[in-house]
Amino acid sequence: MSKPILALIPSGYKATEVYSVLPNDGTGDFTFTRNTTSTRVNKNNLIEESTNNIPRLDWYSSSCPCLLCEPERTNRQHYSQQFDNAVYSKTRSTITANDATAPDGTYTADKLVGDGTGTSYVFDNLSFVSGTSYAISIFVKKINVSLFTIQNFSDSGTAIFNIENGTTTGVGGAFSSQSIDDYGNGWYRCIGIYTSTSTGSHNYGFGVQTFLGNQFHIWGAQVETASYASSYIKNETTGDVTRNVDKTIDSGSSSLFNIQEGTLYTYVTPFKNSSSYHTIGISSGADTSRVEFLFTGASNELRTIIQQGGSSSVDTNVALTYNQKNKCAVTFKANECKIYVNGSLLATDTSVDMPTALDELNLSQFDSSKEFEGKVHDIRIYDTVLTEAEAKELTTLW
Repeated sequence: MSKPILALIPSGYKATEVYSVLPNDGTGDFTFTRNTTSTRVNKNNLIEESTNNIPRLDWYSSSCPCLLCEPERTNRQHYSQQFDNAVYSKTRSTITANDATAPDGTYTADKLVGDGTGTSYVFDNLSFVSGTSYAISIFVKKINVSLFTIQNFSDSGTAIFNIENGTTTGVGGAFSSQSIDDYGNGWYRCIGIYTSTSTGSHNYGFGVQTFLGNQFHIWGAQVETASYASSYIKNETTGDVTRNVDKTIDSGSSSLFNIQEGTLYTYVTPFKNSSSYHTIGISSGADTSRVEFLFTGASNELRTIIQQGGSSSVDTNVALTYNQKNKCAVTFKANECKIYVNGSLLATDTSVDMPTALDELNLSQFDSSKEFEGKVHDIRIYDTVLTEAEAKELTTLW
C-alpha cells in the first residue's frame, strides 16, 4: 500500500494547533480553536480541564488517544458538583458534601442517603420546551445499593440504571433512551435522553429506590438541550456555562493536494446528531471543488459528495452505524468513485468529474461550518487510488 501524503493520528498538539504525522514540515498541521475551557479524560483515566484553545486528546476507554470534537453545548445545571447547595431541594434524603474522591481525582463527591420510606431524591427546577430533547446526566458510584434513577417529575419520566454491573434497566414516560458509561473506580456516568411533552417549569432529579438508608456517591450533574450527552461541563455558578465548539481546520496546501486521483480515509466515532449533518473533507474552501464525507445521523447514513464546478458529480448515501467506530474510505479518479465502510464496498459511481484547486482538509464543511462531531482516531489522504483489496483491508475493523 502506498504512503499517505497526509496523516492525522492524534498524538501531538499545542495551543491553537493539532499536529499531523505526515507531512512533518508543518504543512499538514491543523488550526484549532475553542475559546472556552472544556474537559477530557486523561491517560490516568481522570477527568481534567483543558484551557482555552487547547485540543482535547481524550483517553476514555482506550489505550490510545483520540481527538475529541464536540459542538457548542451548555450545562444548565447550576452548582453541578455541590448537591448540598440550596439550589437542590431534598426529599426524604440528606447530602454529605465532599465525602469521596470524584472522577476528576478531587475529594468533591457528595454522598446521597435516603432517609424515608418512599423514593428519596434531590431535585432542581428548569424551564423546558415541548417537543425539545434534553440530555440529563450525572456521575454515580455505588455505596450499598445498585439501582439509581434519573427522573422528570413533571412528565412522569424515569431512567433507571444498575451501577453495580454498569447496565441500563429501562426508561419510562418521556425518556426515550438511556446509556451508562464506565469511568473506572466504581464510577458510572448515567445518561437519560428526554423529550419534553409540555412547555414550562419542570422538576427533575436524581434518586434512590424507596428504602431507608440507601446510599450513593454523586458528582457532576449536567442538563443539555440536545439529543445526546457531551463531555462534562463544570458549572459551579448561578448561571449557565457554555463550552464552545471544537473547530479543527485548514490542514494542507494547494501544492500538497495537487492530485489527479486519490483516496480519503477516516477512522472515526461519529456522534449521532439527529437534527443535522457534520463533515470531514478536502476542498478549495468553497462548494465548487470538494471531496467530502457528510455524517447524516438523522438518517443513519454516510453521504459522500465529490463536486467540481456548479454541481456534484457524486452524491451518494450508504448506511452507517453511529456512536461506534467506523472506518470509511472513498477512492476517486475521473469516471470512477468507490465508497467503502468497515471492510465492504458499498457504492460505485462511474460518472465522476475530478475536483481541482483543492487546498485544505477540514474537520468541517468547506466554509468551516458543520464541524465534525465525534472522536477522530485516524485520517489519511493518498494521492493514489487504493485497489479494492487495499481499501477493504484499510477499512476493516479489528
